Amino acid sequence: AIFAGGPAPPESGAAIAYGTAGFRNKAEILDAVMYRVGVLAALRSASTSKIIGVVVTASHNPEPDNGVKIVDPDGGMLAASWEGLATWLRECEKRSGDRQAPSGDLEDGVPPKGEHKVVVGKDTRASSEKLCALVKQGVAVCGAACEDLGLATTPQVHWAVMQLNKGLPHTKDDYYANFAQAFIDFVGKDKAAAMAPLTVDCANGVGSTSLKGLAQALSKAGAEVKYTAINFGEGAGGL
Repeated sequence: AIFAGGPAPPESGAAIAYGTAGFRNKAEILDAVMYRVGVLAALRSASTSKIIGVVVTASHNPEPDNGVKIVDPDGGMLAASWEGLATWLRECEKRSGDRQAPSGDLEDGVPPKGEHKVVVGKDTRASSEKLCALVKQGVAVCGAACEDLGLATTPQVHWAVMQLNKGLPHTKDDYYANFAQAFIDFVGKDKAAAMAPLTVDCANGVGSTSLKGLAQALSKAGAEVKYTAINFGEGAGGL
């Protein structure tokens, strides 16, 4: 059974439904959620024959929180038709029982056969490393391949999934180079150099690491953008 090796849901607590922001709650009660999201992402990948993404993040929620979002093959959010299955997987105690899965894709509790792959990324919260490992455990139990982008913003994971499904370069360095060039094409090197210094609020989160990479890519492309970074710590402690 796909849930046999994973953590069980808490015996009590508020219901967590999958919505626009994915699953979010206190990090300490999300172990089972993360494992089962890994299962769902592998299932979605096999069902679509495409690469799916998972982001472990609670965005601007407080530090004790965490969450997870699933990225569809086009780089968009998980299809609304699958949100009910996400909630069902989170709540069910075991694969079989008195509850009927809201999707016929979960036949006999295992994803359909075929190649499937999931790309994962995480933010800098203290809980994200452990929770991301549980996502990967859920992916692995379904026999899917997994690529870990490491620390990554939500847009970076969305972009990587879209690029991979188009057969295009998808690394974080590719992301920085792509958007640095887009900025130069739109603004121009001379106007970029003449811009007043920017103040970038990194919110003590994963944006801190991404700003460094983007600044380096802009400089490499010949655009020296002046900026000051505030809240440059990592871990979401200042959110």
